[in-house]
Amino acid sequence: MMAIHPVLAQGFTMAMEAGYSLAASIERAYIERPSAGAAGGAAVPSYDPEAMRAELLERHYRRETRLLHLLRSTELVQRLAQPTGLMSVLSKYAVRPVVMAAPDAVKRPVFEYMIRYSLGLTGDWDRNKQ
Repeated sequence: MMAIHPVLAQGFTMAMEAGYSLAASIERAYIERPSAGAAGGAAVPSYDPEAMRAELLERHYRRETRLLHLLRSTELVQRLAQPTGLMSVLSKYAVRPVVMAAPDAVKRPVFEYMIRYSLGLTGDWDRNKQ
């Protein structure tokens, strides 16, 4: 059994998310309108270029924000796990002992927040909300 390198797995996951979000954005951009030619005046999807542009711009904003959150949280974990230079001394004699001494009641919320942050589940994602 072969394991996937974490960086490759992360990239693969982001590619799958990108494909799904693009399909969902395209689907949301199509507007259901009554059609005179359809049986019983049934609603049919129709293309609206302005709706598509607005949806893709919003998708771009959300994806960019999601990628920045993932990059920042990955960088933090990398720096804490494999510090270099002065950070390695600080980590060994200051950060790690404090983390080891901290109770689970403190560590768990911080860990859960970092997971939510890396997944883009924190903050206000809709720029149009007031």
